Amino acid sequence: MDLSLKSLTVKTLDELNLKPKKKLGQNFLISKVVYKKIAESIIKNADLIHPEILVEIGPGLGYLIDELKNTNYKLIGIELDKKLAQFLKFKFSSEKVEIKNQDFLSFNLNSFDKVIVFGNIPYSISSLIIEKFCKSYKSIPYAIIMLQKEFGDRLIFQENLKFSSRLSVLVNLYFDVYKHSVISKEHFWPKPKVDSILIELKGKKSPPSKSIEYVTNVLKVCFSMKRKTIWNNLKYLDNSVYKEELINFFSSHMMLNRRAEEIELEIWKKLFSDTFI
Repeated sequence: MDLSLKSLTVKTLDELNLKPKKKLGQNFLISKVVYKKIAESIIKNADLIHPEILVEIGPGLGYLIDELKNTNYKLIGIELDKKLAQFLKFKFSSEKVEIKNQDFLSFNLNSFDKVIVFGNIPYSISSLIIEKFCKSYKSIPYAIIMLQKEFGDRLIFQENLKFSSRLSVLVNLYFDVYKHSVISKEHFWPKPKVDSILIELKGKKSPPSKSIEYVTNVLKVCFSMKRKTIWNNLKYLDNSVYKEELINFFSSHMMLNRRAEEIELEIWKKLFSDTFI
């Protein structure tokens, strides 16, 4: 824990007459060392990718922007909290830094060619943000985000381990997911109950050729009843052509009687890259 950063955080929030909002997942990172490591990873990848913009989800008091504001890249901070957004707009008056008071889920990433996204993600919207990344995969060559450790661990692909959810499969179809580092709960204020994990997402060179709508719909059906087999989940599909093609595919790979969580990533890749519809 960085006591000076903790004191500055408490002092600034008091001056703003603000208390951390649990519903917004406001646990402020108070480690200068961690901020510098995140900034180094962002700059390293930005220098390789040359993004149009850097976007931070929930910049809070702007500590990470402080580490990045002197780079050659324009930054956008998306802050939902109105008072924090006003504070950030006053703090960063440079043309290189733009603060938007809005929900990141409504921010159009697809309006940019290349975007690097980063931020400390509230648990309540972690799944929605990962899905948003996948829907905007063409615009996101790199992202580095902080998640609750248990949630983040489930997204990281490891040989011979099962995917426990449709989201785990989805994100690994569009990104290579890497563990950057584990961040102790002691590095946050207020201190959360669990540790966090910093993960990096790097865009796949060969993502699914099928539409993202098709991919998400098929995964929802296949994972709809996790304890049931692929066959038992597909039985409830209304679209007979859609249903027949999926049954034929899984049958040809002898997967109909397996659960979705038992299907290897390579099989999912094949399903979503071949021309079945």
